Order: sequence, then C-alpha cells, then structure tokens
Amino acid sequence: MLLVLSVGLLSQSGPVFAQGNEEKAELARRVMELYKQEGYLEKAFEGAVRNVPAGQKEAMEEAISKTDQDAIYAGWAEKIEELFTLEEIKAYLDYASTDLGRSNLRKSTELNFAMQEVLVLEILAGMSED
Repeated sequence: MLLVLSVGLLSQSGPVFAQGNEEKAELARRVMELYKQEGYLEKAFEGAVRNVPAGQKEAMEEAISKTDQDAIYAGWAEKIEELFTLEEIKAYLDYASTDLGRSNLRKSTELNFAMQEVLVLEILAGMSED
C-alpha cells in the first residue's frame, strides 16, 4: 500500500508536493504568529538593551527601532518549515492551542531569555576579569 501511494505521488506533477509545502509554510507562519502574540521580539529586544554596556544602550535602541520585525518572524517561519516535518508542526500547533500549551510557550520564552541573560552576564564577567 505504501509503495502504491509513493509511486502515485511520484508520478504526479509538482502540485501535490507544492500543496504540502504551502500547507507547511502556512502552519510555520501560524507558529510564528503565536510567538508574535506573546511579544517574543519585544522581550528579546528588551533583554538586549538591558544587557549592553550603558554607553551602548542608545545605539542599541536605535538599531532595534530600524529592524523589520515582520521580516524577522518570516525568516524564523522559514527556519521552522526547514527544520520540522509537517506532522511536527501540526502537533505543536495542536498543543499550543491548549491552555497548557500557551502557558508552556510563555514560560519557555521567559526561560530562554533568562538563560541568555545569565550566559551574557557570565561572558561579560569573564571578559572583565582579563
């Protein structure tokens, strides 16, 4: 049965695969919409500004103000599409649509930034020791 399905799909022209790719791309964009709703980039930018030396904060804020957040999210969506299978993306979206999944997304976002902050502070402390 699987062989018949595989041969059937391979004998089709591109639209069968294109349709799957379009669905995958759309679902990857939906994942990024969840991150957007949680203010992922805003939190990342706040952490970046908080962790730069005082004399560079203004330059960092100016650079951030010039970023195209939609382009960043689109790039991340492309990466999700590249790294994950269609089934994995669907499963993630199913989970993320639950209260537990949304809570997990919020907390994992906060955890990621806390881990990055600790890492940056340790690196800066190591640099100041030299």
